[in-house]
Amino acid sequence: MNRKRYVRWIFAILLAVVISIGCVKFLGEPYIKRKIRKELSDTGYSIEISDIHIKWSLPGVALNGISIKGKPDPESARIEGTIESVQIKNISLF
Repeated sequence: MNRKRYVRWIFAILLAVVISIGCVKFLGEPYIKRKIRKELSDTGYSIEISDIHIKWSLPGVALNGISIKGKPDPESARIEGTIESVQIKNISLF
């Protein structure tokens, strides 16, 4: 009887971990991506973020593949650039 109880507890804990990882992957990461894109879009540049990962060990976010393009303006020089990777640590995500 005790063995059955332990198996159920272990299964419940594993299920909770899988659900929390799924929620972060499918709900948290797109939310943060939209939030960062919204904050950076007010600068006058077109910013594309290709991939984002929420860190589990330390509170933080890793951004991969950020493209920055200047909006067409005949008076100023056009700026284009790509950032390979950015890691933000010790951040309050919500």
